[in-house]
Amino acid sequence: MKICVIGVGAVGGYFGGKLAKAGLDVTFISRGKTLEALRKEGLRVKSYTGDFTIKKPKVAHDFKNLIDADLILLCVKSYSTREVAKALKNVISDNTVIVSLQNGIENEDILSEIIGAEKIIGSVVFITSSMPEPGLIKHTSYGKIMLGELDGKESERVKKIEKIFLDAGVPAGITPSIKKELWKKLMLNIPYNGFTSLVRGPLKNYFEIPEAQECFLRALKEVQIVAQMEGHHLTDEDVENALKFTKTEGFTHFKSSTLLDIEAGKQVEIDALQGAVIKAARKYNIDVPINKLLYALLKMSYE
Repeated sequence: MKICVIGVGAVGGYFGGKLAKAGLDVTFISRGKTLEALRKEGLRVKSYTGDFTIKKPKVAHDFKNLIDADLILLCVKSYSTREVAKALKNVISDNTVIVSLQNGIENEDILSEIIGAEKIIGSVVFITSSMPEPGLIKHTSYGKIMLGELDGKESERVKKIEKIFLDAGVPAGITPSIKKELWKKLMLNIPYNGFTSLVRGPLKNYFEIPEAQECFLRALKEVQIVAQMEGHHLTDEDVENALKFTKTEGFTHFKSSTLLDIEAGKQVEIDALQGAVIKAARKYNIDVPINKLLYALLKMSYE
């Protein structure tokens, strides 16, 4: 199987690196300083599960290598999904499968609209990782991927992709409700990414401030309500589990992807997170004041 990873950041670099380490045919599509670093120093992964380096990874800067790709792992930021999808449409073969490893709830829909739903598999990624410098991935916890067909069926192709990850040492599973799982992850990402970005650091003092916990919970509940209107039943237990996650060491000591992008001077995924919930809420005339506040403050501060 020929695999291509588009976007070699904290997510694409780690999962693509694990697959390459397992001996699979992986090509990394990147550009700029990251591409240069991969060519000169290889792909370096410092992980709590064990460090490794892909000394001479297969790399490219354009999509010509995707013509005969069997599997594409799309790991670009969500604001680039539409542009990348348009570029991919006339390049990939009829047999290519694309798996989105991105933040947000809209990527699969955008890819389906432009490329065709039959080529798309959704995923939810659970990982705390960063890229402190081009070509270097720092993996501090988690590292699991949940896969799912958009129609909920457990197809042979999704089983095959699951096995590829499992054989490479990546915990993986299949869900019949991938869109619900995307909403569930978004529910936590909304306040987590928003709060860490606004305070410009990990939420070390989060539990000492009752008002902070209240706002965090209200943000979760807002997403829960909107998700239910969209047909994805997020339960009170899902909300409680999200709150339990905030008590883990990884949560209180790790910077969110949005904050890392801010610190690196990059564009941030505000519209793919808080913005997506606000857009969905408008369809049902639902007010989401905490999400609106987070969105407004982030927009004013970083765009």
